[in-house]
Amino acid sequence: MGIGVIGLILNTYSILFFVRQRTQRTFHRLLVLLAMTDSIHIISSLISFSLPTLSSEFFLRGHKYTLPYSLPLAQTTMVMSVYLTISLTLERYISIVYPLLSITSRPTRTSVYLSVPSIIFSILFTLPNYFMLHTEERRELPHLSSKFQLPKENQELEFRWANFRSNEAYITVYVLWLHLIFINILPFCVLLWLNRIIYKKLSEVNVPIRRTGENILRKREVRMARVSILIVIIFLLCHTLKFVPSVCEIISGNPEYIPHVVELAHLLIIVNCSVNFLIYACSSGNSIFDIFTLRRQRNTSSPLMRSNIALQVIPRPPSDLAFRAAGDPLG
Repeated sequence: MGIGVIGLILNTYSILFFVRQRTQRTFHRLLVLLAMTDSIHIISSLISFSLPTLSSEFFLRGHKYTLPYSLPLAQTTMVMSVYLTISLTLERYISIVYPLLSITSRPTRTSVYLSVPSIIFSILFTLPNYFMLHTEERRELPHLSSKFQLPKENQELEFRWANFRSNEAYITVYVLWLHLIFINILPFCVLLWLNRIIYKKLSEVNVPIRRTGENILRKREVRMARVSILIVIIFLLCHTLKFVPSVCEIISGNPEYIPHVVELAHLLIIVNCSVNFLIYACSSGNSIFDIFTLRRQRNTSSPLMRSNIALQVIPRPPSDLAFRAAGDPLG
């Protein structure tokens, strides 16, 4: 519960910080969207798992009403967070490997192209979860006739699973293998492949800088690439444990074959949803004080600033007096 609350605070700071930036780059827009998705996941996970254990009143009166909605929402945002991390890495891949394409693209359009497929896929992939569980009121006891109705204050609530949730093919194909492939194996492979190329590109010998201001732009791209790589490393560490319940269920039919592994996997996912802004604050090269006081960073990458930097270093032709002092034959 405490980690989730801290994560909500950090994600709120993250959204406010990036929204206040003068220059809205694609990387920052994707970070805002990732922070919003992580916040929704934290809230829905706290409502589904943490709040019922802390409040008996909520467990008795509210939990069976909220779980059919909060649980699938937590699953959707978890998948969305996974694929938005891929979108973030893909943006860094384009910026580092194909810098000219990154310069000519528009941040708003690029962020839409990178994020919308992840959002649509996440919703469609987890759509069956919204029809899997619902709450029913049981007003009669099993040994009594249906004409004997219990008073409203004595009504009992119970969860009802959809019929397809007990289907063996649904469990094997969708719950086990599709989740294992599209939520674990495929994202891990794509992230490792993209970051290997990014790291290799950044490790190459720097070519001589021919344009004034290019060094500043390169340092900015390297900083954001470093942030992206660290986000992916933390993501891989926190999501690796998700493999264990899936493998246990495939092998033994029991995802909790190893005690408490499911709870620990959920906790690590909450940690991952909470630390992205800390990674940015520690790795972006900006002042920690400026970041956490929501102070706007000085924009040194705009065209006007780059032109001013260029004018400061462009050599100017010598004056007439300099020619004459040098012995100009026309002087």
